[in-house]
Amino acid sequence: MDRARTFFLHTLGCKVNAYDTQTLREAFFAQGYAEAASAAEAGIIVVNTCAVTARAASESRALAAGSRRNHPRALVVAAGCAVRAVPDLFSGGGDLIAVPGILDLAARIASGTGIPTSDTPGRPPDPFPADPGISDFPRARAVLKVQDGCSQCCSYCIVPRARGPSRSRPVDAVLGEARRLADSGFREIVVSGINLGHYGRDLPGRPDFWDMVSALDRALAMFHPGRVRLRLSSLDPGMLGAKALDTLAGCPNICPHLHVSLQSADPGVLAAMGRTHYSARDIADFVAALGRVWPLSALGADLLTGFPGESE
Repeated sequence: MDRARTFFLHTLGCKVNAYDTQTLREAFFAQGYAEAASAAEAGIIVVNTCAVTARAASESRALAAGSRRNHPRALVVAAGCAVRAVPDLFSGGGDLIAVPGILDLAARIASGTGIPTSDTPGRPPDPFPADPGISDFPRARAVLKVQDGCSQCCSYCIVPRARGPSRSRPVDAVLGEARRLADSGFREIVVSGINLGHYGRDLPGRPDFWDMVSALDRALAMFHPGRVRLRLSSLDPGMLGAKALDTLAGCPNICPHLHVSLQSADPGVLAAMGRTHYSARDIADFVAALGRVWPLSALGADLLTGFPGESE
């Protein structure tokens, strides 16, 4: 195999980044590239970066720079969140190519346009790629990305800068990709996004997340009855109300596990964070009601400690 037609992918960060990397992988495959077993054997190395913390951004920069230094014969590309959010970290990197848009990069590869030698960090965020999206995943659980970006702009969070405003994937595209993944043999699909509470606000008819999940559950029950279950990724507390309970009760293919992006239960801290759209009481009431829908379930949460102004 021609070394120039081989690639190796590094992924840092979240499930959505893992999905974006798979989109890039399948784009390379569609153009006849082969995936190398290691970076040392690859002609192209792509680092899909993360910026959720300063440490993650620094690790992304170190991995990209190290790849350039250790593999001088390869074309090394840093792409994704950290490149968009903190572009100065990736400037002055010699032969290192910095491309903010990982999905734009995938689209260029898929179309045969190739890898750009430079890009403009300030350009608009990637839209969703046209279907077919992905049909495989490198882990036992497949990730299905239904939403990207965030328009919440919490005071502590760099994600809107890294990912741009919220964009939703049309319901039909979600159903089509879920069916492809199920047809490929996946028994569990993780429904994922950056802020699932914003799903549908930009779509015709404004279907919300629970409308989409209900349609997804019905489609899987029709085409793969009893064979595939859905796991929901992190949920914003503002999503958790009566409609959520009705959906969870009526969708037997959903795994009885929820992870809530709670962040804090203190009203003053939540206000300082810019998260006044829910309260600790709202979540407590939801969890109590959830016990009647799912007598046995697992519940996780994100909590930030040491927020400026927070006391013991």
